[in-house]
Amino acid sequence: MKKTDYSSIADWALHYGRSKDAWLTLSVDGQIQQFNAMVPRVLGLSQTELIGKKLSGMLRRVDAMISRSNAIFRGTLFSLLPGTRSGAILAVEEIPCPLPDWRGRLLRLTDVSELIEVESNRIRKLDRLTALADIMTLAESDRQRWLDESMELGARTLGLELGMVSHIQDGVFHLLAHNAPGILQHGQTWPLAQTYCSITAASHEVQALSPFLDSPWADHPCFSHFGYQSYIGAPLWVHGQMYGTVSFCSRVLRPGGFDHNDRIFVKLLARWVGGVIERMNVEGRLRESHGELEEQVELLAMAEKVARLGHWRLDMQLRTMLLSDEAQSFLGLPSRPEWGLGEFEALIAADDRGSWRDQINACLEEGAQIGLELRMINADGYTRWLSLRGMRLEQQQQHQLFGVMLDITDTRQAQETILFQASHDSLTGLINRVLLFDRLGQEIRRCQRNDGHFAVLFIDLDYFKQINDRYGHEAGDRVLVQVAKRLASALRKSDTVGRFGGDEFIAIIPGLNTREAAALLKKKILRRLETPILFGRDELFISASIGVSFYPAEATLPQDLIRKADNDMYIVKESRRSLPNPLQQGGRRGRST
Repeated sequence: MKKTDYSSIADWALHYGRSKDAWLTLSVDGQIQQFNAMVPRVLGLSQTELIGKKLSGMLRRVDAMISRSNAIFRGTLFSLLPGTRSGAILAVEEIPCPLPDWRGRLLRLTDVSELIEVESNRIRKLDRLTALADIMTLAESDRQRWLDESMELGARTLGLELGMVSHIQDGVFHLLAHNAPGILQHGQTWPLAQTYCSITAASHEVQALSPFLDSPWADHPCFSHFGYQSYIGAPLWVHGQMYGTVSFCSRVLRPGGFDHNDRIFVKLLARWVGGVIERMNVEGRLRESHGELEEQVELLAMAEKVARLGHWRLDMQLRTMLLSDEAQSFLGLPSRPEWGLGEFEALIAADDRGSWRDQINACLEEGAQIGLELRMINADGYTRWLSLRGMRLEQQQQHQLFGVMLDITDTRQAQETILFQASHDSLTGLINRVLLFDRLGQEIRRCQRNDGHFAVLFIDLDYFKQINDRYGHEAGDRVLVQVAKRLASALRKSDTVGRFGGDEFIAIIPGLNTREAAALLKKKILRRLETPILFGRDELFISASIGVSFYPAEATLPQDLIRKADNDMYIVKESRRSLPNPLQQGGRRGRST
């Protein structure tokens, strides 16, 4: 069915029956009317259940964040209400309707649940790694203050109320450090059996309990005494012996419970706390802060093996960069004690060096924290994405910076793949109708600034349905792929071509503003298309009808430009109906078409 033959939105919906996108139409009162095969899968309902159902009754608006820097999906986020796919996150985007008299709505649904989960895990991991770096670089002129501040930062990172370091001896819980002055006191004691830490001490493993009443220890006396609904704690080892716990808890239930990143965070924090207590017990006095940093860097290097991150330290006075073994492994570098700053910056992609230097300068001059994602070229020439976090070392002279880095290449590649799939046609690789409307908007804004002009070509294949009917959809797909390649080869790099849907294509041609120039371009395109396409032993002959519209002479809005080009294409198609059918013509020449 040709778009020129559409008499209803139902006809248009059938046109997208094989689309990998989920498309549906809503009536004026919000009831689902037409939809393609992907919609029941995305919404988790049968076709019968969907007809006449109100989409608004199935969705709840959510405030989810895929990335702190930029979202890589289009549309508004909604969560599916209880059902077979309860909790799935969908991006819902409204698309301009292809029929001028249609009063309903056309929506495109994209399931972004997996992407949000991947990004949320990455963000949580970065938050915890950044908190660990913050804790490690605290000034240690007062070790007790360091422990208290680390509990405050840890509790804030986990979103809990209370953080505590304990020493357990003879069945008694001794409070060594906490983040609640005025409520708790250093040295305060409780019977161990009345604390959740008795569970951690008995297991010698990280324990994460939320909601506590759903855990095997729901009848523990600590809940009735203190009322903590969320708890996470790790055993604290000092000189190889079980010494106590590092724990965090809250009377408020923690939404979503605890994940792997939370457990790793508390485990690593307990390791650092154990190192500090060991030095307090053995030395009985403070070391020089620089020595403290070196010892904690050693602890960090051990932790990196668990968390798969690296750390770095920059000395701007000496212009040297210290990279941990893990960091050097990310970059494919041989192990060396230090690298020149120029050597390190040479690995950063040229487009990202400005951002790196801007943040370094802001950190040095203003104490601003460093946080950026950049591309680095490793020794094998392979580009990797790294997330860098860092800060100025206050206990050192002002030219010292310290931070962590995490290899996020796999996540970025997954993002780019999903973004490409969301904005490109899966069959031809051309941009899809969603990105076409975006590009049209960009070109209009550019022309408004520069008093420019451009043309829109609407290209519709002739007799394409007959190819599908005679040879099957595989042959139709072969034709669409070849047409896409020929259109791209016939246009300039500055032009844009995309698949509008079915056998319809749109081209945006900057600078084109006369019908004479458009006629020459249409002839060039038709010559490229007239060469037969091989399908097995058959030759498939194709032709096309091409309409054109001009900005700003004929329209100034994307949908109006496409509608006028579509109408012009229809006029062209009507004028060509008397011409021989290329399929039948090929048959008369003795070819199997």
